[in-house]
Amino acid sequence: MAVSTFMSDDPNVVTHRTPTSHWCAACWSWVVDCIHLVQPLRIPHGLTPGDFFIRSLAYDAAGERLEIRFRWKSAAQFRPITAAMFRQITAQTNVYPVLNKWIKERSITWSEVRTERKIVASMLCGFRLVVERLGI
Repeated sequence: MAVSTFMSDDPNVVTHRTPTSHWCAACWSWVVDCIHLVQPLRIPHGLTPGDFFIRSLAYDAAGERLEIRFRWKSAAQFRPITAAMFRQITAQTNVYPVLNKWIKERSITWSEVRTERKIVASMLCGFRLVVERLGI
């Protein structure tokens, strides 16, 4: 029996090989969608000039939240990000070391964002379960 490189042997189990999955520390498991994902910011994203890994940024000054969409179709929100911190990030060509330093200092926290890709993957998994139960 051939083993898929993307899924576990049981198609109803989400693992690190499942496309669009991530580790949720609060759920303590690999998930595609869970209650700990945050909603995306409803403001326009701007392109990043020099960072190779980041596709775009959006900053909500009122909520002090920064949303980053990565090139590998994942997104994260960082908070609290003050206006001075946002200016410091936009001045960098490599954003990761700055964010990593603030996370290690526990100045900021981050959460995965519920992206359209995650919603579609979750809906397809649910549809597959319905079809299996109906025996179609």
